[in-house]
Amino acid sequence: MAIHHFLLRGPIEGPVGMSARIRFDGSTVTVEWKGQTATMPAAVGDVVFVDCWGGMPRIGKTVPPKRPYRLALWMVGIPKGSRYASREEARRAFDDFEESWAPESREFRRLIGERWFVGQYRDAYSRFRWRNICGWVAPDITPEEVRRFVAEVGSRWSPEVTEKFLPQG
Repeated sequence: MAIHHFLLRGPIEGPVGMSARIRFDGSTVTVEWKGQTATMPAAVGDVVFVDCWGGMPRIGKTVPPKRPYRLALWMVGIPKGSRYASREEARRAFDDFEESWAPESREFRRLIGERWFVGQYRDAYSRFRWRNICGWVAPDITPEEVRRFVAEVGSRWSPEVTEKFLPQG
């Protein structure tokens, strides 16, 4: 069960999830699952999601958060339940994670800026790629700071989608 995102560059057809298929013909996205279909209008350049939750998948357009501080944490893939209202809360959560989640088999690090904090780990299961555990950004972060934050921490999206979703200016 997962949410899959697709940047529609042109017509596509293929599997999504375990038993669903997606098709985009240039103007309509269709998802088929066990004889049922769902459709929605779309255009080249849209980013759409398919939510494979166990029943008929939901589909829709991926819409980034409007508030810059929420956008920043969303862009780097920090889960909703791991986004904190203060640097201190995020630091405490990371310290707890670091002490309790097999510290002998993981490597941990903190990315700390004047206006953000992100706790990360990596291990053999993550193929030694850094994974974001928790984070905080200042609630009054500017669009320019969002761009710097995402550049430093790393976007969960492809470069093309990252550029599409980041604030311009």
